Amino acid sequence: MKLHQAKKGSKVKIQQTKHYLGNRIPIIDEQEVLTYLEDDGIYCICSDDEGNKTHHPSWLDIILIEEPND
Repeated sequence: MKLHQAKKGSKVKIQQTKHYLGNRIPIIDEQEVLTYLEDDGIYCICSDDEGNKTHHPSWLDIILIEEPND
């Protein structure tokens, strides 16, 4: 699943992909659960458990942990 396909308020983990030049330095801990807040076009805004907002490309692969109850 891609990050931009998640519902707002979903709990997700960023799935690290392999760079075409080999392994790359991870930007974020793969075990960290983020809350998807909004999509501003090319990037998605997420927050960690401390409320720090981060911007990630909307095409990143994610692991969906929990969807919000609507």
